[in-house]
Amino acid sequence: TFRQFKLVLTTLIQFSLSLIAFQAVASEFERFAQHNNEAEAVINHDDWDEFPDQVAIQLNDTHPAIAVVELMRILVDEERLDWNYAWKLVTKTFAYTNHTLLPEALERWSVPLFEKVLPRHLNIIYGINNQLMDTVEAKWPGDDAMKRNVSIIEENHPKMVRMANLAVVASHTVN
Repeated sequence: TFRQFKLVLTTLIQFSLSLIAFQAVASEFERFAQHNNEAEAVINHDDWDEFPDQVAIQLNDTHPAIAVVELMRILVDEERLDWNYAWKLVTKTFAYTNHTLLPEALERWSVPLFEKVLPRHLNIIYGINNQLMDTVEAKWPGDDAMKRNVSIIEENHPKMVRMANLAVVASHTVN
């Protein structure tokens, strides 16, 4: 249907924009890091510590929240950083502005769509959500209602990815 086509197209556009932006960010950061370490041809672990000081990303709505996942993918898959270290960098890099609390205005993306179009990104989202659920369990043991409320994955049919929840969890500041 046209609605499904529009959803797929919107997803691909948001992903493509974040991919292009991160290629530029990574290229600039690599140039910065290599300039500071002229004797080395690669970025070392200490250079990544500087990343959040050199790069700040403001998510000004739920649409670009896929950028969180793309940065995790780059750090873990391409740069071969440890998951926990990469997540620390991500959460120091992003900030999020939420313009509404109306549930119908908060963007949700279909898990089946992710499975078809961005399977690695969905895998990363599940990893982030698993960490979140562990944190919630530690803070509110046995509170399944709390888990349902804050989970990045909405367990309806079909399952949905709550992009605002992803943005909140990944950001050092939310306003």
